[in-house]
Amino acid sequence: MTVQEADKKRWGGGYTTCPQYRLLKWKRRCEKYKNIKLLYGFLWMIYRKLQIKYGVDLPASTKIGPGFKIEHLNGIVVNPDVVIGKNCNIYNGVTIGKEKRGIREGCPTIADEVWIGANAIVSRTYSDWERCLNCTRSVCEL
Repeated sequence: MTVQEADKKRWGGGYTTCPQYRLLKWKRRCEKYKNIKLLYGFLWMIYRKLQIKYGVDLPASTKIGPGFKIEHLNGIVVNPDVVIGKNCNIYNGVTIGKEKRGIREGCPTIADEVWIGANAIVSRTYSDWERCLNCTRSVCEL
């Protein structure tokens, strides 16, 4: 099963008109054609327009596993170096950033089947946590 097929399966019926799926579809297209510079530039412009329209900063270079789902748009910020596992959910207002100093320095790696609630801030690695729940309005730093 390809990444696009896994995303379609996760979104269920009626996904084609959903703005969250549309944003993810254009991100996947940018991932697929990143080596064809002219086509990538065209796809990236469309994807960037959707990012601005929906208030989401999810760079095309971010590595995201199949079945990723954004439940609600607006205010989502993700660092380009972040790795997100398969079947993860994120809600609006989520910030997944990078710790730039101290012993916790590094970029988050989020494991498979993780649910990140609204307005949560993730700034460190969660690779050992499979099927975990990150509560709403929480700050996670390990």
